[in-house]
Amino acid sequence: MMQMYKPGNFTDQIKHPLLTDFLTKIVEPGFRYFELHAGEGKYSENEYYENCRSPRPENKEEAEKQGWELVRNQEWWYKGSPVRALEVLTQKIYCDYSAFFNEKNDVKRVKLKNNLEKFMCFEVNNMWEDNIEDYLKIAGKNSLFFIDPTYAKE
Repeated sequence: MMQMYKPGNFTDQIKHPLLTDFLTKIVEPGFRYFELHAGEGKYSENEYYENCRSPRPENKEEAEKQGWELVRNQEWWYKGSPVRALEVLTQKIYCDYSAFFNEKNDVKRVKLKNNLEKFMCFEVNNMWEDNIEDYLKIAGKNSLFFIDPTYAKE
């Protein structure tokens, strides 16, 4: 039985900084990023800490270093891998990239689209299984397929 995803779990605490560092080192113009289980893209502070044992950051600088974003009305949101990936891609190569996010859950997919609205050069799709053939055709040496370790058995 598949365990429900909980933002801030152990794999998030490892994979998000690694993904960000890795992308920072490898992206170049024409890069293609494929994420097969994207989730919502970012999560509220309450939702994050309800599922995580990490201590809250002590100050704004520490929070931003750990992947937090301060948004409307002083709300803190934890950035998931889609937001982190698009931030690196946009910063490093502006819009000379393509990003493809997949999320099976209809509600999460709508939230993902809303959470990514400030970015460009991406598309959000339903099931990766429906798109994998097309993805493999357009992927080249300058591509990364990101598969969340939580879903590795799929």
